[in-house]
This record gives sequence, structure tokens and C-alpha cells, in this order.
Amino acid sequence: GWGESQTESPRIWDKANDFWTIGIRDTNEAIHGNAAFTVRSARGFVDDETMSLMTQKFPVTPNQRYRVTLWCRARESQNKTLGIYSDEKATEQIVSIPGGNYDWQEFRGEFTPTSDSAMIVIACKDKGTVWIDNITIEAVGSQ
Repeated sequence: GWGESQTESPRIWDKANDFWTIGIRDTNEAIHGNAAFTVRSARGFVDDETMSLMTQKFPVTPNQRYRVTLWCRARESQNKTLGIYSDEKATEQIVSIPGGNYDWQEFRGEFTPTSDSAMIVIACKDKGTVWIDNITIEAVGSQ
């Protein structure tokens, strides 16, 4: 399943006492199915060393192009509230999720891994609330 950073770091995903950033399974806001993933952050913009993130590794075919598709909605989010990346340092962005207030919209991005495993990273770098649902990853061609 989804987990925190694979390395030792000061990154915080859920700090209950200070309510910095939380990620929850939300059964009240799904666009499809029974639940969405909701990220709420009360802290302002942070650098890459203190962002909150979740990671998921999965097997892939090297040099095969993959498409990531997901649905999002947002409330009072910033341009860096949430993004989808292909590396744990959250520098190689796959899907840019815009800031603002909007209802469910579909977003897509593509990436080409060079090894037999890839990583999807959901990273929060600013304040706001974003709901994510129906993340899919599919092969779309070779490079």
C-alpha cells in the first residue's frame, strides 16, 4: 500500500497536535466508488525537505511510457498544495494540480521510467484542501 517516505527524513504527513498536514480516506467526497483521498494542510509553502508525501512503488517495463490519470477537486488550495511526482524528492512532476476552488476535474500526465520499478509520489508543499479519486496508471507506448 501507500506509505511515507522510503528514507529517513523530517517529513511529516500527519502531525495531529499541530494539524499541519493530514491525509485521510474520505467516504463523504468520492466522485466514483466509496471514498476519496483527502489532503488538508494548514501550513504555508514549505521546501522540499519538509513537504508531506506518500509513495507507492510498482513494477514497470523499462522505457515504456505510462500515463497517470486522476480526478481532483479543491478548496482554497495553492498551486503547490498537491502534485503527483515520479521521484521521492518530488522534483520530477507528472501531474500538476492547480490551486483554487473547483469541483471534480480530470488531470493527466505521463512519464517514462528507466528501470523495472517506478514510484508515484503524492506531495503536499502548501496549504489548502484537495480531494483525489480514481488514480490509474496505464502503459501508453514505448519511447
